[in-house]
Amino acid sequence: MLFGYFMIPYNSQHTKYRIEWLDRGARVLCKYRVFLIVRHLLLWARAVVVYPLCNTNVYSSATLPKPLGRYISLFSQQFGPSFHLAEALAQFDPPSTLGDYLNSKQPLADQQNKAKVIVALLRHQLIMQLHRFCYIVPPFSDAKMPRAGHHCPDSLKTQIAACDNIDETIKPIVSDLCGSMLDTQSFSNVERKLSLFLRMSAYMHGMHHIEDIVYRLNVERDAVEEVLESFALVLCTFRRPDFISE
Repeated sequence: MLFGYFMIPYNSQHTKYRIEWLDRGARVLCKYRVFLIVRHLLLWARAVVVYPLCNTNVYSSATLPKPLGRYISLFSQQFGPSFHLAEALAQFDPPSTLGDYLNSKQPLADQQNKAKVIVALLRHQLIMQLHRFCYIVPPFSDAKMPRAGHHCPDSLKTQIAACDNIDETIKPIVSDLCGSMLDTQSFSNVERKLSLFLRMSAYMHGMHHIEDIVYRLNVERDAVEEVLESFALVLCTFRRPDFISE
């Protein structure tokens, strides 16, 4: 794992040899050279990026389907002759979350095996992850708004006013949301959420997905999800593949 990302090399004798060589020399490689090697593997399509598995991850069948002939035998060797590749792919058309696919009611061993299937499908690009991207936008006309002028401390208003990534017409609504949250939450908790929201605002223009934001800001995913829920009124989200990693 590299900063929360899995580097999975493609099957090829050349790549296998290089990876084994890198393994032996890993102890003496500086971090800069590791990044150069990773960049090289991605640039020449010798590796793909697979983001950490999470129950809320959404996966879809690949937009450019590949001939399944060679993969059927490959997956049968890995998961047994009773494994049906077409049946596994059908689970993600239409798109499905990892949690739905694993099915928590099944035995743990079955869930672990299914997780390995997911990694293998991603590795061979037979499925792809649909990442969540965000925009900061004004609320819909019929949205339930927080009470206008709801008391928001000046210290929070100052932080909101100083943010260049939020439109001036949206800043009063963010202030009202903070004031509304203070009815049921402590000031420190609201301030923490607002601070992270303002940091995230630089990446909420439809170009950075949630996993990317988590990595760039070095924060927990749960904290990001909490902020998205708290400020959902001024957020528009959509899902698409990460074209760089895919």
